[in-house]
Amino acid sequence: MVLLDKYNLLVKRGLMLYMRSVYAESDPDLFDEFLVIMTKDYASSTQRALQGMFSNAKTGESIRNVRISINGKKAVTRRGIQGGFYIQTLSAGEHDLRFSKKGYLDVVMQVVVLPEHTFQLDVKLEAVETNKPVMA
Repeated sequence: MVLLDKYNLLVKRGLMLYMRSVYAESDPDLFDEFLVIMTKDYASSTQRALQGMFSNAKTGESIRNVRISINGKKAVTRRGIQGGFYIQTLSAGEHDLRFSKKGYLDVVMQVVVLPEHTFQLDVKLEAVETNKPVMA
């Protein structure tokens, strides 16, 4: 049974690498759906430290591919469909978070993560307004 589990893990990792290399950039919707399917069983049995959604503060539209930095370092995140995210590898305690995406103002905040609790965090990003000169 242990050997079968190791083999399954090896196949799963190989498939993940393949899907990431082929579809992460060319078809991000398909890749996100694949991630949700591949992590569904694992995610339901593992505590998520932080999860939420990204949306445009003005329009309410979902925003995808937002960078998350925790305590000044890039975080390990999982993206879901429609701007969702979750982080499992976040220890209990106080953390400084920075959410950034090109074309939007960064959002910086502090959160306190409790042991064995999921912190729900829905982040609204404001679009950067550009004032382009009008040619006469």
